[in-house]
Amino acid sequence: MKNTPSHIALDTKNLSIGYTVKKQQNCIAKDINFTLFKGELASIVGVNGIGKSTLLRTLGNIQPSLAGTILLNNTSLEQHSNKELASEISVVLT
Repeated sequence: MKNTPSHIALDTKNLSIGYTVKKQQNCIAKDINFTLFKGELASIVGVNGIGKSTLLRTLGNIQPSLAGTILLNNTSLEQHSNKELASEISVVLT
């Protein structure tokens, strides 16, 4: 399959992830940019505390991003229901 804009499944632009505690943003990682095309698999690896789980929670719309954009099938993540997200995004933790 040729990778064209219509084949983009997941796209992030200038994504910042982290936590907000008492109105204070604690950024774990910023300027995350990647594109996954339909049918592709990706792995996220790294040392403890680098933000892997936070990124996955953010991509699954379980936790809000601090900044940036997440598009699922060229549509803002917030416009998808939890049911739609569950049918589109899978995570395997090992």
